[in-house]
Amino acid sequence: DRYQRRVRDIQMKLMQSSTLILLYLAVYSYAGLLDYSCVGHEDGNYLYPGDCTKYIACVAQTYAYEMTCPLSTEGTQLHYVQDSGPNPADSYCDYPALAGCAVNNNE
Repeated sequence: DRYQRRVRDIQMKLMQSSTLILLYLAVYSYAGLLDYSCVGHEDGNYLYPGDCTKYIACVAQTYAYEMTCPLSTEGTQLHYVQDSGPNPADSYCDYPALAGCAVNNNE
């Protein structure tokens, strides 16, 4: 569907922008760091343990930042699609029924 492709395109652009902002934060601030090791992980996005509505952005193979998937235009909380990462250009959040994420402490 054309509308869903457009929504995914916008989501991917937001995630790419988020990664650039996180790189800036990693250089100038330690705020928002998680107790999650990105050592040995390539820079990019990974599923947040235990919560499908979030993902972890690894920056400089050192810094981990908690990110939350956006809401859909209808107000539905989107879920991170685990198999879409870690490349920020390919990773995205989608509707829960389509994301295929089975771990969620919030539901």
